[in-house]
Amino acid sequence: MRSLAATLTTLSMVSALALGTLGCDRPRGSTNRPEDDSLHMPRMGTGEFRAEEQQRPSEERKPLPRTSPRTFQDALQKEIEVAEHIVELWWASRPVHDEAEDSRVPMVFSELRDIARSMDTPEPYTEALRFALCSLGDGHLRLVDEPGVTQRYFSGLHFDRAGEDIVVSGRSVSSGKGAAPSPQGGDKLIAADGTPVADWLDRLCLVPGSTRHHRHAVALASLRQQVRYLHEQPTPRELTLQRKSGETYTVQVDWRAKDEPNAAPCVKASLLDKKNKVGELKIRTFYCVDKGGQLSDLAFESQLQLAAKALAKAKVRDVVVDVRGNAGGTEWSAKQVLGVLTGERTVFTRERTRHPYRATTPLTDVEHTPAADVPLLSSRRIWMLSDAGCADACELLVGAMHGREGVTVVGRATAGSVGKTAVFRLPYSGLQIAVPVTEHAVPGSDVTIEGRGIVPDIEVVPARSDVGTDTDADIEVVLERIRKRAAKGDSKGKRRKGKK
Repeated sequence: MRSLAATLTTLSMVSALALGTLGCDRPRGSTNRPEDDSLHMPRMGTGEFRAEEQQRPSEERKPLPRTSPRTFQDALQKEIEVAEHIVELWWASRPVHDEAEDSRVPMVFSELRDIARSMDTPEPYTEALRFALCSLGDGHLRLVDEPGVTQRYFSGLHFDRAGEDIVVSGRSVSSGKGAAPSPQGGDKLIAADGTPVADWLDRLCLVPGSTRHHRHAVALASLRQQVRYLHEQPTPRELTLQRKSGETYTVQVDWRAKDEPNAAPCVKASLLDKKNKVGELKIRTFYCVDKGGQLSDLAFESQLQLAAKALAKAKVRDVVVDVRGNAGGTEWSAKQVLGVLTGERTVFTRERTRHPYRATTPLTDVEHTPAADVPLLSSRRIWMLSDAGCADACELLVGAMHGREGVTVVGRATAGSVGKTAVFRLPYSGLQIAVPVTEHAVPGSDVTIEGRGIVPDIEVVPARSDVGTDTDADIEVVLERIRKRAAKGDSKGKRRKGKK
C-alpha cells in the first residue's frame, strides 16, 4: 500500500485540485485535523449562512479524537466520524426527515464505515459519501460541486413525465451517437442500459431530493445533464424507447462534456393570448449569470424589469408566471419578483435557523419591501405554474404568493426542498459538505415546506399526447379558464344591453 502521506495527498486532490493548494479553506497555521471549534461553526462565504459564533461550555465539549491516522482506511473512518458529527449538529431539517421511513443518519454512516474499510483508493470513497448523503433525502444535504473536480455532461435529450410514463420532449435536439431511429416527441422511455427505467431512476442518486416527487424530478433531469467526478463517466449509455405505434428501438446516448454558463435568458416575457390580453413571465432560474459567466443579481434584475415593462406596455390583464423547473438560486432575486407582482411590503417567508448549542427559536417573518421605481404587475390576475422542479427560492416565491387574492397556483406540487446551507470542508479528503441550517414555512403558517412542498390550487397531470407537441397542458388549463371567464362576461354584457 502507498504511504499514508501519498494516499492522503491523492485523496485531497480529488476535491481541492482547482484550489491550487490543499486546505486553503482552513485558518492560517492549521493542520489537516481541524480545531474542535471548526466543527461548531460553518465556513463563512458569500451567500452562505452567517451567524455569531458561540462557544460551547467547557463541560459540554466532546472533542473528536485527535490522533493521527496510521492507514488510509483509518483516515477514512475518522473523516466519516467528522461528517456524521457535522450532520447531527447542524442539519436543521432533520426533524422533518425523521418522520420519513428512510431517514436513518446513524445507519447510513454505519454502512458507509463498513464500505470504506475495503477501500484503498479515494475515488470510490467520493462516490460512496455522495450516495450516503443523497440517501438521507434532503435536496440541500450534499457534496459541493467544485471546478476542476467535477465535469458537467449533456445528452441533448429532454424527457417529461406524462402520468406514470416518461416521454421524450419536443425540446430534444440530439438522437444520440450512431442512432438509426431518431427519438421523437411523445416516444416513451422503457429502459436504461437494459434496466427498466423506473428501477434505474430509483437506484440513481447523483443529486439528492427532499420528497418522492422531487427525487423523481432530479433523477429525470439526470437523463439530460449530469455532474460527475473526473474519474467517472455519465450513464446510461443506451436507452430503449417505444413509439406510439408500439414499436421499440434503442439509441446510444451521446454524452458531451461542456461547461456552462447557459446563454438562455433567466427571465423572459411573451404574449400568450392577444385577444384576452394574457401575458407570460417565464422565470427559468434565480441563479442568473451575466455574459461573463458570473453569478449576477443585477443581470436578473435587468431582465426582470425589461420583461415586466413589456407586459405592462401590452396592457395584459392576466399574467402567467411560469416557474416550472426553476431549481432556485438567490433569495434576493426571488424577492424582486415578489415586489413586481405585489407592489407592497410583503412577508416573503417564515424562517428559523438551527444552532446546535442554542434553544430552538420560533419561526419569524422575513419581509420584503419593493423599490419605489419597480415596474408593477400587481393589478393583474396572477397564475403561477409550478411543478416538482420548483425548489429552494422558487418555492419561497410560490409560498409567498399562494393564498393571496387574485393568485392561482396551477400544475403540480413543488419540490419540498428549501434551506440556506452552511459549507464544511472535511479534514482529510478536502471534500465539502453543504448542510441546510434553516427551516422555512409558508407565510401565515407554522407548517414547514421542507419534505412537503406546496400543493397547487389546480392540479394538472399531463397526458402522453400532451408531451412532445406544442401543447402545454398547464397553460391550456389557464387559458381555458380565462376564456370561459371572458365569454361569461361578454354574455352578461349582452344581456344587460338587451334589457336597455
